[in-house]
Amino acid sequence: MGEYTPPFIITNEILSYVSSISEKVGRILAISNLESKPHLRRNNRIKSIHSSFC
Repeated sequence: MGEYTPPFIITNEILSYVSSISEKVGRILAISNLESKPHLRRNNRIKSIHSSFC
């Protein structure tokens, strides 16, 4: 079998776009996970406040 050559070239510009998109997707997923479980955020806030008084 011959060597495969893809029909595109990976450039620094493309890598920059991919990393930017990945970062934004990660932020969206993190925010949506917190919003879907508000009780976790509330519990963490309560623990944080409690530990600051101890």
